[in-house]
Amino acid sequence: MILGIDPGYGRLGFAILNSHGPERLFDMGLIKTDSRDSFPKRLNIIRLELLGLIEGHGVKEVAIEKLFFSVNKKTAIDVSQARGVMLELFYAKGLAIFEYAPTQVKKAVAGHAQSSKEAIISMMKKLYKIEFETAYDDAYDALAIALTHKMSLNTKVLHV
Repeated sequence: MILGIDPGYGRLGFAILNSHGPERLFDMGLIKTDSRDSFPKRLNIIRLELLGLIEGHGVKEVAIEKLFFSVNKKTAIDVSQARGVMLELFYAKGLAIFEYAPTQVKKAVAGHAQSSKEAIISMMKKLYKIEFETAYDDAYDALAIALTHKMSLNTKVLHV
């Protein structure tokens, strides 16, 4: 199983695809944390939720989006810290970790590195029978990241 991750700490998108055979989406959604909680508590919630997904679905590979630094430096630092917790968990569980830039994902799933969020969501809805509607693009991004990994032949392994 492949776990696709769109990293965050307030909202983290995830999707789980089969590694081999025809496309099959097993799970997709968000891990949300409460902004009123302490940051360490939020990181712990993320870790525990991801652990449940990994163990519950027999995940063997993780595809995670590389960080894109925005104007808001505090947000970028906090996402970096959350991503560090995720990477440590994946490493500790012995998972193969693969990293993809946003432009790689857009090009792989929508055909152009400058594709819009709407184009990504539209393509994911065409490829998979998504049985629920989500207002958050984070989950669709995670699905696109997982699909990019599944389609990729030239990936950079961070840990095996």
